[in-house]
Amino acid sequence: MIYSMRKPIGIAALIIVLAFAFGFRVAHPQSGLKNALGSANSGIVIYKKTTDFAVGNKILVTTQDQASSPVLAIVRAVDKDTLEIQSGVA
Repeated sequence: MIYSMRKPIGIAALIIVLAFAFGFRVAHPQSGLKNALGSANSGIVIYKKTTDFAVGNKILVTTQDQASSPVLAIVRAVDKDTLEIQSGVA
């Protein structure tokens, strides 16, 4: 049985290594937006670092409050040096 699982496990490991090589990362948000599958703190987020933001993008934000960081949020406004985000209903 272990021999029949070697190929799928190898393929999954290769996909994970390639994703990390191309800059994709995995995080577990502590708070933020809810989706159809539940709250943000019950999920895992796959993300890629960028400096290009547009209104409507979903982003993972590190906040000063370490108890609720990182936060899954949506971009509401983009300025030269700042972003306005919404991380909940308010």
